[in-house]
Amino acid sequence: MSRLLWAGLGAAGGIYVYRRGTQAWEEAKERGFAGNASVLAATASSMLNHSRNALAEAQAAKDAQISEARIAELVAANARLAQSAPQPAEVAITDPQRPEPSLGRRASARLVQVGRARVAPQRQRYSA
Repeated sequence: MSRLLWAGLGAAGGIYVYRRGTQAWEEAKERGFAGNASVLAATASSMLNHSRNALAEAQAAKDAQISEARIAELVAANARLAQSAPQPAEVAITDPQRPEPSLGRRASARLVQVGRARVAPQRQRYSA
């Protein structure tokens, strides 16, 4: 039974394709070469426009997803930074013409040069 059904569907499909093919062949013969080239160009242009629109929509959706994810990342990073806000750094302005007093090798190594000022980095405080 199943084979008979598929044979019938195949025959009906074959007849449909044959009739559509002969109809298209007759229309193509009536249009001539220039008409066929025109139809081909219009079809290709239409397909390109549809594919460009589909790609633009897909890219816009992807950009929207990326920007939403990036905003969520930035909000989370801002919240983490707000929780662990450092204390203001101690700044000592130095005169470039006047030498600094010797603080010893270890103390001077801990100062960081920032422009014309030397800044002592903050110690991290660990809470137990």
